[in-house]
Amino acid sequence: MGDLEQENKVLKFQIEQQKKTIDAQNETIDKLKVYATKKKVDMAIQTIEQKISSTSVDIITDRKADLLVEIESLKRRLSKMEKRIHYHKNKENKFLFFLFTLQNKGIPVNELYEKEGIKDIATSRFADIMAED
Repeated sequence: MGDLEQENKVLKFQIEQQKKTIDAQNETIDKLKVYATKKKVDMAIQTIEQKISSTSVDIITDRKADLLVEIESLKRRLSKMEKRIHYHKNKENKFLFFLFTLQNKGIPVNELYEKEGIKDIATSRFADIMAED
């Protein structure tokens, strides 16, 4: 019986070794599954980030195009306003020159303003020419 007991011990030892090997292999398989799952998740995240980035670029490009259109519109409006300002400055200069001419012809322009209650508007235009005596 001694040989059977010895053989039994050897077989039990081999079984224990096989169990440890199987456990180690199962642990390795679990680690590989976790690694594979993590890799899939990382790839999914990367794909999502690329889609978001692509969408963001599209949104930014659309927004940039809208802003460029708005800038052009504002430039046109600014140009029109500058033309109007220039036009009205010319009209103002003509009107002031007309008043200056009337005053030089002897019409009391300043007195009419004061008499009618129109407030004097401070201006430096024609100051040298319109200097009162």
